[in-house]
Amino acid sequence: MLSLFKINDPYKILIILFVAVIIQLPIFISGINVALPEIEWHTVGAKLAEGGELYIDVYYPIGPLSAQVYRLLSLVAPDGYLIYTILGLILVIIQAVIFNIGLIQYKAYNQNTYVPSLIYFVLLMGMEDYITLSPQLMGLTFILFSISLTFKIIEGRKRADEDVIQIGLVSGCAALFYPLSILVIFPVRIALLCFTNTLIR
Repeated sequence: MLSLFKINDPYKILIILFVAVIIQLPIFISGINVALPEIEWHTVGAKLAEGGELYIDVYYPIGPLSAQVYRLLSLVAPDGYLIYTILGLILVIIQAVIFNIGLIQYKAYNQNTYVPSLIYFVLLMGMEDYITLSPQLMGLTFILFSISLTFKIIEGRKRADEDVIQIGLVSGCAALFYPLSILVIFPVRIALLCFTNTLIR
């Protein structure tokens, strides 16, 4: 099975998508179990859709971009929790692709392979809490972009102000989805200071 994903063929992503559907099919058939956080996110989105303002009319510890996503979903699917699972599944697939493309692009392994993408995907799929559109999952997408840009600067071993600014922007976006995501900026700074000639500014 793993040897199939060792071939450098982008169409292997379609196989991962098929695996995703097979794994999640029993959950869809048996019915979606709604977790307490999903109810809270849905309630926040519904209150914002009714015209409430975050942190004024609706007080809940959530990032502003995440709150706006839930507000939009509340307008699109007022009584549906299935859309959280579907969008979460799509986001996990996108993250697996971003993760694997970064490893191939910066030659993390001697052989270009899609095995890391499969492992990343299967590990997340094994935990039901991850397959939902949570603020953490949305923020993680931007963290992966931030890590990829960091590797880009390290590999080039030259000062790249635009890339540094982009790291700041995507890290900021991650924090607007999930505030604790801002902590990723500290290991990124350490990596840039230790492995590049990027100025301390």
